[in-house]
Amino acid sequence: DDFESPRSDFSAPWMEITNGNPSDACGVNSELTERGNHGEFRALENRNALVFTGVYFRKAATSGLNVEHGGRVEFYLKMGPIASDNAVCKASFEDVILEYNVADQWVEFGNYPAWKFRSDSFQFVSEDIPVEGWTNSTRFRFRQPSFDPLRDHWAIDDVRIFSRYRPDWDESEEYR
Repeated sequence: DDFESPRSDFSAPWMEITNGNPSDACGVNSELTERGNHGEFRALENRNALVFTGVYFRKAATSGLNVEHGGRVEFYLKMGPIASDNAVCKASFEDVILEYNVADQWVEFGNYPAWKFRSDSFQFVSEDIPVEGWTNSTRFRFRQPSFDPLRDHWAIDDVRIFSRYRPDWDESEEYR
């Protein structure tokens, strides 16, 4: 999902987004490799990322996705850099985590420390989905468990969740 409007069939099926809004407040991913052509889809403009601010909760969770044969989650992450108090994207000092959900249990499989992702630009992240998360209805969630509501801004952009084919797909009856 590149968080551009209008939403398209290429957008991720987000079930819940709390205190995250499409915006350029923290900038946008400008890596040319991700801004190119994806299966005949090309974003006309690169104006937004999903920026998280606000109080109580900061999270985005997908609907259940079929990753029963494994897969990978790829995205670009930016945490607010240390800047002046007048900056729109406030400095981040708290971590962001990536989780998967199976049988109503959230399990962390990625932790992104603020000190490492606090930057003026987005950084690429790629995580293999753990075997325990391989189901036909796995949900994924980005979350910041603790934060100061007046700072700790972060953003994700160009989120991709890849699913692998079953190992013998090319020999199966349905693909002949």
